[in-house]
Amino acid sequence: MGFRLRTGVSLRFYECFLELSFPTEGNASEVLVKYPESYQDENVLRQIPKFAFPCGSFHSTQTQLGVQSFSFVLTDCDGKFLFIFCRYASDCSTCLCFVSFLPFFEFFWKFLDVIAELNNAGQTSAFHQLMESLLHADTQPGSVLKLTFGGRELTVNVPDPEKLPAIPQNRNLTELYNCLPPESFMSLFSALLFERRLLLVSAKLTRLTCCVMATVSLLAPLQWQHVFVPLLPQHLIDYAGAPMPFVIGVHATMAEKAKAMAGGDAVIVDLDQGVVLSTHVDKLPNSVVAPPMKELQAASVGDGVSRAFMQALATIIGGYMQCLNSDGKFSHELFIETRPPKWRPLLERLLQLQLFEQFITDRVRNVPLSAEFERMCSLKTQDSAVTAAFQQVRERGRKAVKDARSKIQQRLEMPKLPGMALRREASPAFSSLPALPTQPAGTLGAGFLEGRAWLAEGTVIVCCCHWCALCSSPHSLSGEGLVLVHGK
Repeated sequence: MGFRLRTGVSLRFYECFLELSFPTEGNASEVLVKYPESYQDENVLRQIPKFAFPCGSFHSTQTQLGVQSFSFVLTDCDGKFLFIFCRYASDCSTCLCFVSFLPFFEFFWKFLDVIAELNNAGQTSAFHQLMESLLHADTQPGSVLKLTFGGRELTVNVPDPEKLPAIPQNRNLTELYNCLPPESFMSLFSALLFERRLLLVSAKLTRLTCCVMATVSLLAPLQWQHVFVPLLPQHLIDYAGAPMPFVIGVHATMAEKAKAMAGGDAVIVDLDQGVVLSTHVDKLPNSVVAPPMKELQAASVGDGVSRAFMQALATIIGGYMQCLNSDGKFSHELFIETRPPKWRPLLERLLQLQLFEQFITDRVRNVPLSAEFERMCSLKTQDSAVTAAFQQVRERGRKAVKDARSKIQQRLEMPKLPGMALRREASPAFSSLPALPTQPAGTLGAGFLEGRAWLAEGTVIVCCCHWCALCSSPHSLSGEGLVLVHGK
């Protein structure tokens, strides 16, 4: 979601704080408290209550689940995300909301907990001191924020967006990690990478919105380019029938209607049951799947899971900079040719995706990218070069072997022989040749054939083992299916 974050301007922590009443039968939610009073974006103020209570009156159901801390996004006139962080609980009769351009989830949820305590204690003066201090505080990422209000001091670390999400510090990723087993987790990632239509469903707002936010973060540094609605309100249910790719969070009370509108090709992620239902077969290469699967199965903490998914993306697209022509255009053909042939279906699909197209466009324009991802891609570039060189040598070797066998068969008028071994026949063609060096049977692998290299015609020598009859020494270029050939 990076391209939809507001940057380049001096941002404050929040634009507005709201306290909303719960909607009742026939009465919509109302704004009870607004801070600062100068905030006058009427469109935002009108939309927030509809998203905060997506199915109407939630007081009797959601408050039974304890504290519900959740989030959703609105889009401003410039297409940038405006994040709304909400909280309500059984001991509160209102919904508390922060409106901010900063995606600081745990940061704002912590402040919402503090404000709930102040409200319950009736400490209005302390509340105003806190809100005023936070409004004008320094937003430098990675800094330590100390605020004093009502005779108490609060110390909070300002999030650093450059750091990878970690478990359990990042609540969004932790929720998703706890909801889905490794196989379902990877199915979700594959569907996301193939730009499917995803509906995530849960009866808990905290779980639902956290998992939706975490889902798109798995693509980092690639960015989801399509419809993104972490919490779908009732009046926007038609979005579930959109024909384009989307990632939408739906409360369980609206799930059946949303599924019916989405149709059979939508990927349904039931977060409460931990299953992913899909009619698509979105398989990724084992070398891509292995790192994240290992981390998911290891029940690791820290940023291992985030790092593993970034590694998976680097495995697919690492070396992309070498596919830029002198005029700055990206070569699709070169990108495919420098990867394993069995990856072609995946790569052809990837090249059609908007998330990859936008990624390449940003790189051509020198848009800043994660230093960690650049490092991973650099390593993959080296690996790709070695792999491509080996594949070229192997293909040349196979062609040479085929040509040599053909010449031998034509010369000796023999039928096609099985395997790579050629039988040495009594023939004048061999009578003047020196004896061949031998090695103990079995010392050079199964292909050594009793230590004897096989000779034909005297001008073409085919060595089907690791020992070369021409130079009487083992070759370093060897491997399964690779036959060394010396020609005229």
